[in-house]
Amino acid sequence: MRAATCTRSEGGWTSYAPLHASALAYKNPATVSEEVSEVGEPSHPKGNIGVESTITVEPTSAAASEWFSILEQPRLASCVGEALRAQTIEESPGLRKSGNSVGKAHVAKVAFPRYGDQTVAYRLIIPIVAEGHNLSVYYDYVLVRKGRADVMLTFTRLYVPVSSRMEQRLTALTVRRLRG
Repeated sequence: MRAATCTRSEGGWTSYAPLHASALAYKNPATVSEEVSEVGEPSHPKGNIGVESTITVEPTSAAASEWFSILEQPRLASCVGEALRAQTIEESPGLRKSGNSVGKAHVAKVAFPRYGDQTVAYRLIIPIVAEGHNLSVYYDYVLVRKGRADVMLTFTRLYVPVSSRMEQRLTALTVRRLRG
């Protein structure tokens, strides 16, 4: 396994790259975001589900496999947690008021079925205290490699995580659309 670094730039971007390699973190203009819901999901005020997917196609399967080996490292999950915490604070100035706070993200690997050639999933939980209320924001992300394609699906919800059934269904749907 390669060593890697996690850094935050002045512009707010968090980058994660293996040592002795070019920076591999970048914005993907093909990212699609949408809010979804599913029958059977518990209803909660502000409990909307956010789903984002990013698909990157590499020049070769070997390049995609190398990229996946970087993405699947547990240190990346912590790096993503740091970035999400910083983004939450930046996008919600009210959280900087006295008495409000955004805690450090708790990160754990999640058991997830295999899709494509390789699959790994993580859950990040960011605790927030706002106006005397204790909240948790759940970010589940699933990484899949199929041939030359790397897929990252992110599922976000306030109060409770997105159901594993929904995450698996949307992951299967996304991976089925890829060519091998």
